Amino acid sequence: LVMGKLEFADSNTIECRTAICKGCEVQNDVGICTACGCIVKAKVRLAKSACPMELWLAVDNQPNSEV
Repeated sequence: LVMGKLEFADSNTIECRTAICKGCEVQNDVGICTACGCIVKAKVRLAKSACPMELWLAVDNQPNSEV
């Protein structure tokens, strides 16, 4: 269950994450991460998601509020 608004990663981040996951030993033949059980194709698109193997991190899509 997801509460609130989903934040999606930008296309470059999705592309990089997908490439990393493609070469990962814990992704099975049908695109499931055996470390966390996620559907990789979906997880790489969510900005706030992170790799359980620490191969990529969550991103913050919020603009920097510092002046």
